This record gives sequence, structure tokens and C-alpha cells, in this order.
Amino acid sequence: MKNLIVISDFDGVVVEENVASMVFERFGCLVHQEFSKIREAGILDYEDTLTACIKYIKATPKELNDFALSHMTAREGLGQFKNFCDEYEIPLFIVSEGLDFYIKLFLENEEWKNVEVYTPILVHNGYNNYDVKFPSKPFSKANFIEQLKNKFSGKSIVFIGSDCPQDIDAALCSDTIFAKKRLSKIMLERKLPFYYFENFYDVEYRLTELVG
Repeated sequence: MKNLIVISDFDGVVVEENVASMVFERFGCLVHQEFSKIREAGILDYEDTLTACIKYIKATPKELNDFALSHMTAREGLGQFKNFCDEYEIPLFIVSEGLDFYIKLFLENEEWKNVEVYTPILVHNGYNNYDVKFPSKPFSKANFIEQLKNKFSGKSIVFIGSDCPQDIDAALCSDTIFAKKRLSKIMLERKLPFYYFENFYDVEYRLTELVG
């Protein structure tokens, strides 16, 4: 099992909710769905779409934190799965098109350590104004996974994804894929192998089965 690396999306995977969408709807960017449609039409890229949405947020950092903490539900089996990864020394990474502040809040609340996060960073510019910084440009889950493959040569990449538009690219650079929602539909359409999951008990069971 030490030959595995697990890479998971956050919104809709680690937690049940799409926290980013909920934050935008609650704190000002009521048009974020329209921005998403424009992105999917190829008019805006991901970085421009997120940057535009961030400009609409009107809230204090405390309001954002309190809202996020009260609207995140860990997917069933998550705690046991994290213990499984720790026990077998399997590195766990989170890759997300969401925002760092609520992912870090969740990790702190769950007392998770040694989990690297690749996600855009929300920057508070004073009062209720925000900007966003990206850990790389273009922001790419697939590129991040390729970097991990180079860093951890010889290890098998496990990707857990759901609804993010970039999840299919991330899946294509991975060895074992767990999918639900949009990603599972795309995998079925392309006749690509994957495991469907409802919770992290499903993921743990399959990984245990895979490694014998």
C-alpha cells in the first residue's frame, strides 16, 4: 500500500456540499452560475471565471469562516479512510477548484495533518474586498498530478472525483479512478474503467481489494 498516492477533490467529494457555490450564493455572487455557463462555453477560462466571482463577495472573513464551517458535512466513512491512509503511510492530497479558506478550516477542524492542498487562495484586501491567487497558472489538476508522478516515481495514482470540469483530465493521468456524478457519466460515455463510489467506505474497500 506504500506504493499508492491518493488525490481527492474536495467539494462534493470530501464533503457532501459544493461549498464554493454556497459561499457565492450567500455572499453576493448570485450570477456565479451564469459565469460557469460562460466558462463551459469556452468564453472565459477557469481563472477569469473565479476572479470575476470573487469580486462580488461582500462579507467579513469571520462571516465567511462561520458560514463555511456550518455548511460542510464530511462524506460518510471519511474519518476511517483518513486513518486507513495514515496506517499504511499513503500520502493524501486535495486538489480543488474551490477556495483554500474553507478547506483549511475543515482540515483544522478534523485535526488532519500532512495533507497538501492544491487550490486557489482567497486574499482579503481589507474591509469586504477580496481577490484570488492561484498556486499555478494555468490552474490545472492534471498538471499537479503529473508533478506528483515525477516526485513520487513508481507510485500508483488514485484519483477521487465528481463534478469539477477538470476532473476528467485529472482522471486521465491517474491509474485508478473513483468517480460519481458528472465524472462517472463521462467515464461511462468514454468506456473508461473506474469505480463508482457513494462514500469513503467504498473507496477503502476497493483499495484494500486492489492491493490484496
